[in-house]
Amino acid sequence: MRKIGLCFMAVLLTACSSPEPEAVSTQPGPEEELNRYADNLVAGSGGDLRDPEHALETGYRPLSFVLKFRTDNPALLAKDNADSNKAAYESNLRNTEAWQARFCAGVLKAIMRHHDIFLVSGHLLDDRGNTQAIAPCTL
Repeated sequence: MRKIGLCFMAVLLTACSSPEPEAVSTQPGPEEELNRYADNLVAGSGGDLRDPEHALETGYRPLSFVLKFRTDNPALLAKDNADSNKAAYESNLRNTEAWQARFCAGVLKAIMRHHDIFLVSGHLLDDRGNTQAIAPCTL
């Protein structure tokens, strides 16, 4: 009988005790780090980039995001007649390659490795919201 009473007391004490508080992570999540990356990219752009949108998760498995930036710099804007004008096509190709190299930097790849992100796509938009260049960044 005494064993049953002790067991009952142990159950009551265990049931009434408060649970251990969950550990709160102080590490920034992928969205926070990507937003900081975007802000730093804009800050270092000399005015070529502005208005970074918050990182938008576009896939969970595999994890992927889109970052969007605006520009009104004519040197970064795509030429409209690239389908029929070889010089315009080559200019657009150079702009896209330069945007790819600028966006998909080592800092971004380090963030991607840290958070196991498969793809971050950097979209460069004009003031009307039209896509001027896309830079897919993968590991």
